[in-house]
Amino acid sequence: MRKLTLIFVISILFFCTFCLAINNSITGDVIATGEAIDSTTAISLSILGPPALKILSPKNEIYLTTNISLDYITNGDEVWYNIDDDTNITISAPMNLSVDNGIHTLNLYANNSYGTSLKSKVFTVNTSKLNIYYDKYKGSNKGSSTDFNLSTYEELQTLDDIVLEHSDYGKIVFNETINVTDDRDTIDNLIDLDANTNISSNYIYINSIELPNLNIPATISFYNLTFSDPRILIGGEVCSSVICEIVNYSEGVLTFNIQQFSGAYSVEETPEDVTPPVVTPSRGGGSSLRIVEEVFFVDNYIIGVKFKQGEGVTEKIIITNKENRKLNVEIRVDKWADLVKVSEPSFSLDPLESKTIYIDFIACEDQIPDIYLGKIIVESENFEKEILFSIVVESKVELFDVRVKVPEKYVETFAGEEFISEIELFNLGETGRVDVKIEYFIKDSEGNVILFEEEVKAVETSLNFLKTFHIPSDILPGKYLIYVKVSYSDQVAGASAWFNINESRGKNLLFQIILVTLTIIFIIIFITLKKMKNSNRINKRIHYLQSLLLRKGYGKRI
Repeated sequence: MRKLTLIFVISILFFCTFCLAINNSITGDVIATGEAIDSTTAISLSILGPPALKILSPKNEIYLTTNISLDYITNGDEVWYNIDDDTNITISAPMNLSVDNGIHTLNLYANNSYGTSLKSKVFTVNTSKLNIYYDKYKGSNKGSSTDFNLSTYEELQTLDDIVLEHSDYGKIVFNETINVTDDRDTIDNLIDLDANTNISSNYIYINSIELPNLNIPATISFYNLTFSDPRILIGGEVCSSVICEIVNYSEGVLTFNIQQFSGAYSVEETPEDVTPPVVTPSRGGGSSLRIVEEVFFVDNYIIGVKFKQGEGVTEKIIITNKENRKLNVEIRVDKWADLVKVSEPSFSLDPLESKTIYIDFIACEDQIPDIYLGKIIVESENFEKEILFSIVVESKVELFDVRVKVPEKYVETFAGEEFISEIELFNLGETGRVDVKIEYFIKDSEGNVILFEEEVKAVETSLNFLKTFHIPSDILPGKYLIYVKVSYSDQVAGASAWFNINESRGKNLLFQIILVTLTIIFIIIFITLKKMKNSNRINKRIHYLQSLLLRKGYGKRI
């Protein structure tokens, strides 16, 4: 009986290894070894064949760089490859390939003493299909930043776990899948992370207008902070714990989660009074002020959009109830209401509830190409917040594209000093070299023109230049906008960007001098009065002693 059982086991084992051998001879992917052992007999069976071989990279997809990774797995003794059936090249480990634009076939071979295995991939290199500018996140300070050149065009459309990091200042980890190939301008084949993101000292910003695909939940970290009790700001306003959820603060590193990426984030020390009153203008246009409590939070206070006649775009804001009670909220548009539609003009918020409101910006076919500035007012219980918006409407026929960028240095500009902006023009038509009229407007938040200049420039394919303005010294501090309008053959294109103007440094210095002078005068007066008071006390004490001596008969009044 024992022998029969042993024979049965050996038969089954032999049958299985025979099947594996047949499979191995067909695919070249498996090398199988089987053993059967009992207390008296040992039998070992080995099935051998050509080596296993698998190509990990490249894939049968499109690459945006000519530097392609060749990665593989094999148990072969020797490996070699060729590109497009050209010269065979022997290799011993994964490597990088340098190939030209176009369609290519990679043939990868591996062999051993029993035969040769072959695997092939057909891939495309197209360096003009999409350009991603991300030099900020390369080099020695890139930390764990994502290297987008390692992904194919297809992979970039559904890329997970994207990281942008500067190892000295901070990091952004995006928590949802992102289509990196998409941004506001869907036809320029350009994703400019360098121009539209910023990770610097206590400052993290993403231009969610230009990069709406990055406006998703993320985890943000600030490095090298020195605060004992930090709090998070968004757009200079305190960020609600509902919007900015702190995960950890340890050894100068603050990590927190956000629901979407709108605005600029920074950190400050939490003051002793963490809920200061908010001063807002009274209704009715009067000059009196009233102090009210901030009862809700809005995640974004500036919206800028750009589209052509007959088109439109949709933006969103998140409104959060900061109270432990229900709030009734109303939203109204104070100007250009025919261009702006709010999804829910009135609604209620439960305690600590957040609500996403969608705002449609739409222009009819005959809308005059220009810029339209206005405000969206969010109000509840006599407390209100203003959201500034700018709408750039361009001609329906697209001959030119315009871009305006405010360098980081000039985002905060002082009255009486220079303001510089970077202008880019792209000739999209087949017009050759043409002269275009360029008009420059600097406007306040009410739409009033503060500065205006115009000139004519020649553009063939593209033009990039800096434009300098001198800000008047008597201009009021606040938010301002630069609008660039390009006209050619009755067609209009434009672009805009917001920036801040602060009170002139000279005025600040004069104020500081006056303040110091008044402080010194106050100290002198205080010391003089104190001396006079002490002198009066001494005189009173002398008169008291004299009176006491007279009553005792020790002298006479002097």
